[in-house]
Amino acid sequence: MIEMLKRIISPCPLDKLISAVRACGFDPAEYINSVNDMKNFNEDQATYHFILQGFRENRDFPMGRPMQGISELLNLSIENTGYQKLLASGVMVRQFQTAAKSNWDHLIELIKEIKSANFVPYIVIGDSHSELYSRFIDVDGRIFVPVNLVCSGATALGLGREDTRSGFGRRIYEWLKKLQSENIAIPEIFFKFGQVDVEFTSTFKRIKLDGNLFSLPDFVDFVDLSISSYEKFLREISYIGRLSVCSIFPPTLTDAAWNEGYVNANIAFAETGVSPESISKQVRNLEIPSMRSRTEMHALYNHKLKKMSEHLRLNFIDDFSPLVGNQGVVAEEFVPGHPGNDLSGVSAHGTD
Repeated sequence: MIEMLKRIISPCPLDKLISAVRACGFDPAEYINSVNDMKNFNEDQATYHFILQGFRENRDFPMGRPMQGISELLNLSIENTGYQKLLASGVMVRQFQTAAKSNWDHLIELIKEIKSANFVPYIVIGDSHSELYSRFIDVDGRIFVPVNLVCSGATALGLGREDTRSGFGRRIYEWLKKLQSENIAIPEIFFKFGQVDVEFTSTFKRIKLDGNLFSLPDFVDFVDLSISSYEKFLREISYIGRLSVCSIFPPTLTDAAWNEGYVNANIAFAETGVSPESISKQVRNLEIPSMRSRTEMHALYNHKLKKMSEHLRLNFIDDFSPLVGNQGVVAEEFVPGHPGNDLSGVSAHGTD
C-alpha cells in the first residue's frame, strides 16, 4: 500500500501529503471509529487507506471546517494532478457534509470558494437519503463538487406548506433566493424528497386515523396530496435554474422490522409529537404490506413524481428501477450486509 501511494503522489514525500491531509481536519481515530471495516487498523494504516481510496467512498465521518487546508493540499508538488484534485474534492465533500449538518448559512460563501479553486459546484437538497448523492464527479478532468443541504426527516408533503414543524420548504426557498441574488451560476440543483412520506408519514397518518387495516385507495390519496405539495413548492423555485427531481429509493426495511414496530425516533416525534415507544406499540398493530408490495408502492410514487416533473418541465432521475432486482425488491448487491432493520438503506458503494 505504501509503495503504491508513493508512486501515485510522486515526487511529493508521503509524510508531507499526510501532514497536508491532517491539516484539512482528517483525524484517523475518527475515521477508524466511524467505519466498521477499519476496526483493526492503526492510525497510520487508516490514514494510508483514506489517501489511497477512502476519500472516494463517501464514508460518513467528521472532517475539518469547510475549505480548511485545501489550498495547501492543492499546492503540493504531485505530478499526478488528476489524483490531487480528486483527493482535494473528496476532502471538501467530507468538510461540507460535516458543516451542513449544523447550518447552511455559510454554504454560499463556500460555493464561491469552490469555484475560485476551479472546481464546479452542484447542489443536492433533500432528506438524509440525499447524502448518497454527495459525491465528487470527474468529467473529462472537470471536478464537480456537491454542496448538500440536508433536511433530515423532511417530507415532500411539508415543502409546500407553512404549518410544518421544521419549516424546511421556507428555509430552502430563502436560501435559493439568496443564492440567486449573489448571481452564482450553478449547473444543476438536485431534489430528493418523498422517501419519508411513503415510508413513515403515510404510516403515522394511519395511526392518527385508527386505520389499522391497509387501504391502497387511501395510500393513493396520500401520494396525490404529497406530490401536489411538492409541485407547489417546485413551482415557486422553478425560475432559480436547472432543477432535477430524483425518484425515491426502493424500501430496505424488512417485513420483520415493521412487525417488530420499527420507528425512526426523529421522524416519529417530528410527525406526531409522541414518544417513539408509544408509536412503536401502535405500529405493531398495523397491517403493513409486504416488502414487495411496498416496493410497488414506491414505484407508484415515482410514477406520479415523474408525471409531475414532466408537467413542470423538470428533469427526472430514475434511481429506483436500476436498484430493483428480479425478486421485485431491492437487489442484494445494493444493500450488502444490510440487516434491514434501520434506514441506512442503499449502499453508496453499490450505486456507482
